[in-house]
Amino acid sequence: MDLYQIDKNMVSHTVIEKDGLVFYSPESECIRLYGVQKAEGGYCRLDPEIAKTVSGGVAGLNFNTSGGRVRFVTDSKRVAIIAERDTTYHPDHMTFTNIAGFDIYEDDVYLTTFRPGAYTGGGVTSFESSASFNDKRERLITINFPCYGPVRSLYIGVEQGSLIKAAPDYKYEKPVVFYGSSVTQGGCCSRPGLNYSSVLSRMLDSNVYNLGFSGSCKGESQMADYIASLDMSVLVLGFDHNAPTPEFLAEHHEPFFKRIREKRPELPIVFITRPQARSSYERDTRLKIVERTYQNALAAGDKNVWFVPTPKSLEPIGNEGTVDGCHPNDLGFFFMAKGLYPVLKEILES
Repeated sequence: MDLYQIDKNMVSHTVIEKDGLVFYSPESECIRLYGVQKAEGGYCRLDPEIAKTVSGGVAGLNFNTSGGRVRFVTDSKRVAIIAERDTTYHPDHMTFTNIAGFDIYEDDVYLTTFRPGAYTGGGVTSFESSASFNDKRERLITINFPCYGPVRSLYIGVEQGSLIKAAPDYKYEKPVVFYGSSVTQGGCCSRPGLNYSSVLSRMLDSNVYNLGFSGSCKGESQMADYIASLDMSVLVLGFDHNAPTPEFLAEHHEPFFKRIREKRPELPIVFITRPQARSSYERDTRLKIVERTYQNALAAGDKNVWFVPTPKSLEPIGNEGTVDGCHPNDLGFFFMAKGLYPVLKEILES
């Protein structure tokens, strides 16, 4: 017998009753869009022309919407979305809610996930979903975009006649920027709101900007120049995993940092390393390379650098914090966020 016949709670309803709802695009004045921009073909994280100058991997993954959010205030008892997405893959160690789902938070507390339905193969598809509240009062609504699947279009619905207005600023509106590998992009949390950058956004009440690119975080000079051009509060560098060898990492890590530092001498920069709790020659060698960049910066008189070795953050849970010994699960991402929180809080408050 089909599981969906046995347990009706497993069914995703991808078509909703839209009567009485008014829909807005993320570009509307009453909605604030963070972390992504609209371009031909959908939402992306940086200008497609800039992404092409970095690498094919960055250009392709640029339309994965990790870190994208919409925020608004409404007193509607119902919030809905209509999304058009383009899903061409579904890795076997990643949930479809991470790839194509949207998380909705009410006053920074998780409410539910707008689920896209079962994976039926690649191609452009659309789905609708809604969430309801018990009472009519003003709420701050945050909707997190998927970490991996491209989003062609999105519309947000509220009840006709209800209040909808732009969300207030974050406490720290100037974003914390995260640059890194698939780990930074969100592989493999179960849903978008549990990526460590998203967790930190809620912990700190801070805007964040996610520049995680699976397999494509290699410290290119073009990416260094782009990052240096951003108006940000802090940069978190997770440049480790995608270096093909420790030798490659040693050759590129410090020059990448120095290229950014030359253009942004006062920018707070936090170095992190791969979230691998178990010691190995590969992990420990790479950790030492990243730490060397940090120590050399200190020796040169740089007072705006910090080092947070991720394995130390994961010590309480070990490899239970991963899905494959490499990519964090929800538990691993929470402990990554917990390890970074006091450092980022200190930087932002000062």
